[in-house]
Amino acid sequence: MQHQVTFDRVLGVMKVRVIAGITPQEVAEIHKNVKSSESDNIPRFFLCDLTKARLGSLYPQETRNAIADAVKGTGYEKVAIVGEQVILKVIIKIIQKLLGEVIEAEHFNTEEEALSWFRYGVKF
Repeated sequence: MQHQVTFDRVLGVMKVRVIAGITPQEVAEIHKNVKSSESDNIPRFFLCDLTKARLGSLYPQETRNAIADAVKGTGYEKVAIVGEQVILKVIIKIIQKLLGEVIEAEHFNTEEEALSWFRYGVKF
């Protein structure tokens, strides 16, 4: 799998970097990797970096449902989506709607902006 899953213990941030396209099967694999990384850690925040993602792969209903299922009930305090594409704001709203629950999620152009939001609670 070309996608990356890492956990920043100092900041309590689970990071997922999506590289190129993503399928529902890859979403399930990423979710499995996140869960195994969380077994020893309790992340407070979730950062999904889509700067190298092929966004068209996020549009199919199957993929959006797989993402919503993976995020459901995670208990993250905040979720940040990183990427310069404005369409990411729409994707956040779609996933929030699919979840049927309110999650605090924001879009950022850079990882640094997202990490500042996690730390200070202010979107710059």
